[in-house]
Amino acid sequence: MPIPTDNARRGIDVEPVKRGPRYYLFLLFLITWGILFLLAASTALTRLSPLVFLAAGLLLYYFYALGNVHRSLNPVRTPILKNPLTQLGVKFYDVVFPSRDGWDLSGWFIPPKNGATVILTHGMGGNRLDLIHIASVLAERGFGLLMYDMRAHGRSTGNLGTRGWLEVNDLHGAADYLLTRPEVDHNKIGAMGFSLGGQITIRAVAENNSIKAIITEDPSPATLTDHQMSAGFSFRNLINYPAKWMVYRILSAASGVSPPMGILESIGKVAPRPILLISSGVGRGQELIRIFFDSAGNPKELWEVPETGHGWIYNDRPEVYQDKICGFFERWLVEIGEIEYT
Repeated sequence: MPIPTDNARRGIDVEPVKRGPRYYLFLLFLITWGILFLLAASTALTRLSPLVFLAAGLLLYYFYALGNVHRSLNPVRTPILKNPLTQLGVKFYDVVFPSRDGWDLSGWFIPPKNGATVILTHGMGGNRLDLIHIASVLAERGFGLLMYDMRAHGRSTGNLGTRGWLEVNDLHGAADYLLTRPEVDHNKIGAMGFSLGGQITIRAVAENNSIKAIITEDPSPATLTDHQMSAGFSFRNLINYPAKWMVYRILSAASGVSPPMGILESIGKVAPRPILLISSGVGRGQELIRIFFDSAGNPKELWEVPETGHGWIYNDRPEVYQDKICGFFERWLVEIGEIEYT
């Protein structure tokens, strides 16, 4: 009789998606494209030919798109060199739990004192420490927390990123793990995500009823359809669209993963659970989040901080930030009971 794999022992019936031949073919394609650009640029500077300059420009334009795909497939693994929870005197556990597709994810679990527990999901290239600023405040106010590293980040396993497409299984795994903890009230689990983590949080909660309230800060788009803008012609959109189209098509080809439902298709399914969307800065990002907000069902809130940048709201407005986050979860997780689904 064959010995069951770790996934079989844990009841997981799929194999984790790893780097495969598609990934290495993409790397070869990326290197070839870079060499072609350097040759075209060298020729253009030597001959001063407008057509060669144009060819070099097009190669550079698409090389930028390919670089975007490469960063998505290979997120920076930022090491965890300290544990601020020890300095805060918070009771916590080092935990390891499986994503729904089999990766072992590493994190810290803090038991709740007020009955509510919040899952925190960081952005691309970060780790569980990215949200330590709000984690420390939530812990002080009695919230339980599950701070974890996504696949291919921090101390978690995995060697392939998919721009959130498969990372949604990490948040599902985090929610599944909380349901096994005796300290956790199953009706009082919330989630907060930043940037890529915000995108993942929306898409995961749309199909996971165990999470009862969410906050998403500067959520990134998940698919090409999420890049909708206001009606009317935009020269910037016309210029950017081919690169965006190429990013998503090549990401799918290199990873072997089909694009999932995007935020615009998912966010309406969060209701009747409450959602708070937070937006920093102005311009395209602000406009996208307003479109996401319009697509969400009630109850919903939108907090815009146009004077600050991506990831800097807490630094610029710490007291308001703390009150917004803690107040939202206290109102919807601590004070309100079980949510009824229609």
